[in-house]
Amino acid sequence: MNQPIEQHQRNWRLRWISEPLLKIFRRITPRMSQTEREALDAGSVWWDGELFSGRPKWKKLRQLPTPQLSAEEQAFLDGPVDELCSMLNDWEITTEREDLPPEAWEFIKKNGFFSLIIPKS
Repeated sequence: MNQPIEQHQRNWRLRWISEPLLKIFRRITPRMSQTEREALDAGSVWWDGELFSGRPKWKKLRQLPTPQLSAEEQAFLDGPVDELCSMLNDWEITTEREDLPPEAWEFIKKNGFFSLIIPKS
C-alpha cells in the first residue's frame, strides 16, 4: 500500500522540484569545453572523472581499493614530517611572526619538502 504513495511522492518531487532545478542549473552552468570532454572520456582521470561528470557513481568509489602508503612514505611521515611539526607553533607563526621560523625553513629545504617527486625506475 505504501508503494503507490512513495511512487507518487517521487513523481511529484521529480516534476515540481528536481526537473525545474535541473533546468535552472543547466542554464547557469557553463558548457563543457571539448578539451574537458576529451579529458573525461580519456579514462585516465581515475575517480575524479566520475565526480566532474556531474553524475558520479558513488558505489564505484566505495569499491576502489584503499590506497596504502609505501614503507618509504610512512617513514617520511613518521620521521621528517613529525620532526617539522614539533618545531612549529601555529600561534607564533600566525600572530607574531607571520612566517615560519628560519630553522623551520632550513629544515624544509634540507629534507626536500618542496622537491619534485620523480618516480623511481
